[in-house]
Amino acid sequence: MPKNQEKRSPKMVIMCGLPKSGKSTIVDRELREYQVICGDDIRLALGVEFDPKLEDFVWGTFNTMVRASLIRGLDVVLDGTHTTKFRREKVINLGKEYGVDITIMFVKTPYETCIKRAIESDFPLAVMERMHASLELEPPTEEEDAEIVEKSVEVVHGAVVVTEYING
Repeated sequence: MPKNQEKRSPKMVIMCGLPKSGKSTIVDRELREYQVICGDDIRLALGVEFDPKLEDFVWGTFNTMVRASLIRGLDVVLDGTHTTKFRREKVINLGKEYGVDITIMFVKTPYETCIKRAIESDFPLAVMERMHASLELEPPTEEEDAEIVEKSVEVVHGAVVVTEYING
């Protein structure tokens, strides 16, 4: 790197939204240049869908992967639900350790759409309801030390449409 060129700070995008809201669709379409870190991918690599006994290991691996990527100076996208302030706070604090620019991408696809997708894919509705209640109680706010971008993902006449909402 030339001496007069400043090293830029990596970026961290925290996906936030209900299961089946389209978070991974947005990651695949708009954030392809980012290092994707996803608890579901870690479970897939372990050959499990969800096992409460393995969750500490999954999230320990997740956090290690975030740290390793940030140490390398890579932009990261954390592809997960992050429906509670506690879960978002943990990764925001991790990002702050490395001085990264942090954005929460809040995917606000209508609940009814997420329920329909959950039924179609046999996703447990009790889990969806619990996460919906958490997100309703603690939606992302500017107080979380991150820029917030709101989007939704719908299928219109067979085409995936991503809509971004402008605050203000």
